[in-house]
Amino acid sequence: MQPPPSVPPIRVDHVVVATDLSPTSLQALPYAAGFARPFGARVTLLHVDELESWPTRPSRELNDYLERVAETRRKRLEDARQTLARYGARAQVEVLSSASPGEAILEWATDANADLLVVMRRSASEDRTLFIGSTSERVMRGASVPVLVVHEHVQGAAPPPDHAVDYRKIVTSTDFSRDSRRGLDAALALADRLDAQVELVHVLQKPTLVPAMPGEPPLFLPHDTTDEFRAYYEAELGKLSEQLGTDRLVHTLRVGGNIGVTLTEAASEGDADLIVIPSHGKGALRTALFGSTARRVVKLARVPVLVLPGAWLARHFPHDTPA
Repeated sequence: MQPPPSVPPIRVDHVVVATDLSPTSLQALPYAAGFARPFGARVTLLHVDELESWPTRPSRELNDYLERVAETRRKRLEDARQTLARYGARAQVEVLSSASPGEAILEWATDANADLLVVMRRSASEDRTLFIGSTSERVMRGASVPVLVVHEHVQGAAPPPDHAVDYRKIVTSTDFSRDSRRGLDAALALADRLDAQVELVHVLQKPTLVPAMPGEPPLFLPHDTTDEFRAYYEAELGKLSEQLGTDRLVHTLRVGGNIGVTLTEAASEGDADLIVIPSHGKGALRTALFGSTARRVVKLARVPVLVLPGAWLARHFPHDTPA
């Protein structure tokens, strides 16, 4: 089945998996292969060696230690490469030396024409209210291409041995803005290559409180007004689905206090395999946060999240889609 004529095809020729070679980071391999295999993309396992950049005085003991580390690194990278091969993804290995892994990954990926970056998100940072982990955060903030973020404890059963992940259900959201429409187009184009279904979610945000006069308590919106909002946006979702004209798409309206929280709940309850979300952050805001909703989704989701930079969407889906 082909996507609607208004949706351009999507290409992924080069997938870059950033790994520190820990057992946790290697859990991302079947999820990376799940993207690479349907597109016939090559995979690069990219590791940044921070030890080489340390300003230390050479000694025989230090040299022996660094040689042991290098040998362990070579073995783990080769094991990871062979694992990807069993998943059906052809892979190569690159090792960089840098004291700033995030910046080194971004620079290398740009020079190598990467189409997708894959990073692992660890639970150790769950108590952080702003940042998600230094290297992963830096990659997500600075990437000019989509970033697939895999949580350490992915929801659902682990993939079978030697089997890449199949992405069969994608959840994405809309606020009826131009960026979210482009994000939906990207999700549909991706679904066509992955043979997946897309659930489009619009979140009607609470609270139903209306500020009153200074010093007075807020007022609740009447139920009739809330019902009118719901009916209006359900109709808008229906019109958007009809306009796109694809049976890959279903739509739902949810009521919630926070878009990111409600979207991740929808993905969890609907047994989604992937969340696709545009990053709206621009300028200094993007440098700091890369988009508040995208950040919240990445922090809370227990399924992989594909973050689509706004500039990337504008380049690859430049057609004048209705907002």
